[in-house]
Amino acid sequence: MDAVAEMQNNLEFTLRMQEFIELCRQRKVTEAIIYSRKNLAPWATTHLTELQQAMTLLAFGEKSGVALYRVSSFYRTVLS
Repeated sequence: MDAVAEMQNNLEFTLRMQEFIELCRQRKVTEAIIYSRKNLAPWATTHLTELQQAMTLLAFGEKSGVALYRVSSFYRTVLS
């Protein structure tokens, strides 16, 4: 895979993860589960650790201490 394609893949994963995090922030648990099954599950072979961390957000919310919440604030600022 060339560098541009890899960067596009990473960007897509990051955007999908951000959407999931936002659903978790809003405590839309059912929607977050449905979203993750459809949009995040295909990434499990390449981003398993990040996905496992993200899934803790469903159970514990922002109090989980998962760094993804802090990172998501950065992405929200950049993408706005």
